[in-house]
Amino acid sequence: MSTRASTTGFIPEQVQYLRSPIWRGAVRQDPKVAMGNPYISGEYILGQLNRAFGFDGWSVEILSMAEENVDQVNGKYKATFSCRVELTVFAGSRIIKRHGVGAHAMT
Repeated sequence: MSTRASTTGFIPEQVQYLRSPIWRGAVRQDPKVAMGNPYISGEYILGQLNRAFGFDGWSVEILSMAEENVDQVNGKYKATFSCRVELTVFAGSRIIKRHGVGAHAMT
């Protein structure tokens, strides 16, 4: 792997990896999850971050978490939570931060 960083702080192999399309098998759709919208699992995303930046080349911080909804159906409870996160990537001498939102329903 090359060690020459671009102006973004990423090495060429990282730029190529980040520009590659998402594997179609990683995109899931379930009417019971994400309100039926396509989504990518957290486990897949963590693996991709490790492959792109290494185990110590990134971090994530939960900024807030909130209970959005609780329903009881047939004696079982279903709760939906949302959270805001901050992703930090260490790219050479640069520190890049991005924010995102996610939600998950649990029974």
